[in-house]
Amino acid sequence: MQTSTKSNKGQQTREQLLEVAFQQFTRNGFHGTSMRKIAEEAGLALGGIYNHFAGKDEMLKAVILAYHPLTMIIPELAAAEGANGESLLRDAAWRFYQSIQSRPDLLNLLFIELIECRGKHISELIGELLPAALQLGQRLAASDDILAGHSPFVIIRFFVCMLIGYILTESILGRIEFAATSVGSLDDFLELMLHGLMKK
Repeated sequence: MQTSTKSNKGQQTREQLLEVAFQQFTRNGFHGTSMRKIAEEAGLALGGIYNHFAGKDEMLKAVILAYHPLTMIIPELAAAEGANGESLLRDAAWRFYQSIQSRPDLLNLLFIELIECRGKHISELIGELLPAALQLGQRLAASDDILAGHSPFVIIRFFVCMLIGYILTESILGRIEFAATSVGSLDDFLELMLHGLMKK
């Protein structure tokens, strides 16, 4: 019983450290965050962190695996519904968009991983999430003639790139007065993705 209590307390401390580290990394970046500051914010002595994490890089990896936007997005994509390929993609896109809108701080973590850490932790995360993502790709590829013949992975990769690009440019252009009224909606982007720039 005593071992179980210690284990539960240790897990709670680890989760608290991850939450504080997530807040610090997304606010200050990887290089701008110190283990000392994480310890202070978590109410621990600096040495207490090292009972749970060997160093800052290991802590960032744990934060990425727990909080990376893909951990929220991929399950949403897998849960998408639709009677055909187009309605399935539209539902998946709106689920994706609403997930990111509800937690804009998650995008900061995406940039920290890509820019400061050069994407070195992402492969493990993708390995864990890929099966769920490919399920949606396979559903799309089997749904109608428009998508038939395309690799499920290529479909999902293109789709996720389009959505992230839309969200990033919306956040930038939405602040510019002359552009705010003409940046296009998510439905505009989906229309171009599904039916192309060159349709008659």
